[in-house]
Amino acid sequence: QEREALKLLKTRSIPYIHVGSLNTPYSGYASGFDNREAIKLGVQHLLEKGHRHFGILTGITNNNDRATDRVAGALELLAEKKIHLKPEVIVECHYELHEARLGLKKLLISNPKITAIICGQDVLALGALLEAQNQGIKIPRDLSIVGFDDLEISRHLLPSLTTIHIDAIGMWAQAANHLISQINGVENLPKKIKANVNLVIRESSTTAPKR
Repeated sequence: QEREALKLLKTRSIPYIHVGSLNTPYSGYASGFDNREAIKLGVQHLLEKGHRHFGILTGITNNNDRATDRVAGALELLAEKKIHLKPEVIVECHYELHEARLGLKKLLISNPKITAIICGQDVLALGALLEAQNQGIKIPRDLSIVGFDDLEISRHLLPSLTTIHIDAIGMWAQAANHLISQINGVENLPKKIKANVNLVIRESSTTAPKR
């Protein structure tokens, strides 16, 4: 996503398309989804389950528009419900299990009242789940966890992971078709192609515990 690289593609009239996000610097083409809106599916689910004490476990947001948008979307919806998170319950870490486990520890130390963790990616959710189990925290009775991406492993975990599913195959197929059309000189192509996104409710989330 380096702007200089995109500018070079534009200058040389080389066909390209952004995949995975609808952000399009220099009026480019995109096949993807709105990360800010997609994360809200998981947040809304947790709100409907009565949760009021949240933690966010996210990837590094610096130079990552997707991670940034997911955090922004979660905070936006929570704010609409009069829930305002302090900076210490928003933990950034690399997409690694060990980092995610450390991240959950930080969140629970910052606010032991947390009943729901919003994760910006399934690997982070898996790490949070493993650390919670290591600490004897029952998922989802004591703590609900929601991921993002719906990786294959997510449905096989114990408990299986509630997460946001992206139609990745459709998204990439549409991007390929669009790119071929660009190469063939087809005119009036759509600027943005939206991929299907939906919430998959599994076993890692439930009603907020009474405290």
